[in-house]
Amino acid sequence: MTDGDAGPYAITTGGDGALWLTLVHSGEIARLTVDGAVDRYPTGLGPSIIAAGADEALWFTRSGDDRIGRITLDGEQSEFELPSGSGPFGICAGPDESMWFTQMHTDRIGRITLDGRITHFDLPGRAPSRP
Repeated sequence: MTDGDAGPYAITTGGDGALWLTLVHSGEIARLTVDGAVDRYPTGLGPSIIAAGADEALWFTRSGDDRIGRITLDGEQSEFELPSGSGPFGICAGPDESMWFTQMHTDRIGRITLDGRITHFDLPGRAPSRP
């Protein structure tokens, strides 16, 4: 990747053996193969964290516009809107084959099933204060 302003942020391994990265500044997902080939896919504002799902797709948070994104190994994308201001950030595959994510601005975590159904769970207490 020769774009010095892309902002590589998070990385994971896909089911295809390639590395998948979020490029937070350029609003893209990149796929890097072991032979050095790079494919880039525009995604929208602020792709943050990325993780492989049980469906072999890559799921990622879009903190910039409050969405969860999904990209297949072939580059096909879908997106799932969250409440405005939720601030999705961390994401991981859960033992139930759903994807679980944090919502840093609303003191919640969320669960999205592989077919796109979203459930929100309030956390007790308040978010830690920021310095």
